[in-house]
Amino acid sequence: MDVFATAAQAMQSVFNEDADNLAKTTGFIKRERKITGSKFIKTLLFAGLQKLCPSVEACTRSGFSQQLYISAQGLDKRFTKTSCEFVKCVLERALSKTLCAKKTFRCRYLKLIQCDIHK
Repeated sequence: MDVFATAAQAMQSVFNEDADNLAKTTGFIKRERKITGSKFIKTLLFAGLQKLCPSVEACTRSGFSQQLYISAQGLDKRFTKTSCEFVKCVLERALSKTLCAKKTFRCRYLKLIQCDIHK
C-alpha cells in the first residue's frame, strides 16, 4: 500500500471512529443526539476548507453535508473549552497517524535503496 492510501485510511479512521471515541473521552459528547464527534469535526474541517475563517452560519451550512442539522445558535453553544480540547485531541491523533504512515513509507523506501546498493 502506498503512502497516500495509508494516510487516507488513517484519516478516515481519525475523522470517524476515533473522533467519536475522543468526543466521549474528552467529555465533549455526554450522550449522542443530533451531534457526534465525527459530525462536529468534519463540519469544522469542511467549513474551514471552504473559507479561512468561516462564520457560525457557514459552519452550520457545512454541517448539512454531514447530516448535522443544527441551528447556528445550537452550534455556537458547542464552542466551549471542552470542544477545544476535543478538537486538539483529534488533530493530535491525525498528526500522529499521518507521521506513522510517513514513517512506514520512509522505511520501505530505505529498504529499496539498500537492496539496490547491495546488488
